Amino acid sequence: MAKRQITFIHIVCALVIIIALGTIYYLDGNKVLETDKDLIYKDPKTITDPEEGIRYYELLQEAYKNDTYGGSTPEETLELFKKALEKGDIELAAKYFVIEKQKKILSDLKAGEPNGILKSLSSDLSRVDNGYPSGDNRYVFQTFDKDGVQEFSFELVLNPSSERWKIESL
Repeated sequence: MAKRQITFIHIVCALVIIIALGTIYYLDGNKVLETDKDLIYKDPKTITDPEEGIRYYELLQEAYKNDTYGGSTPEETLELFKKALEKGDIELAAKYFVIEKQKKILSDLKAGEPNGILKSLSSDLSRVDNGYPSGDNRYVFQTFDKDGVQEFSFELVLNPSSERWKIESL
């Protein structure tokens, strides 16, 4: 019997293979999406794969284009950040930082919340000076103790894609 017949077993095997391949494709696609979502929070110095580096900058550029958090002035951004801290909205507070640092800042704020760090930081923000430009699209605020010694420095940068000021460092 040289003629082959397609049996029920053959059909079941083909369906199992198709479903398995579809599942792998789906899961791999979701893995890429998950990786892309976290990629913008990665330290670019640790990226060694050129394709990943290109993808990192494409995602970051897109994220900055769509970013709506921050003020139109450095002072406004600092005030929005302070108000978010006072309300205890650390998710919102973290969004006033440059995008690539938001995940780390959120983690730091959550860790410091039980220790009263948010109130302390809010208090420090109430004592900032008028600030000054520090190069193109950069601005610095400082706090000083009663003896005039600098305690903290807050650096902000302008997101040129959205014209919003973002906190770069505290």
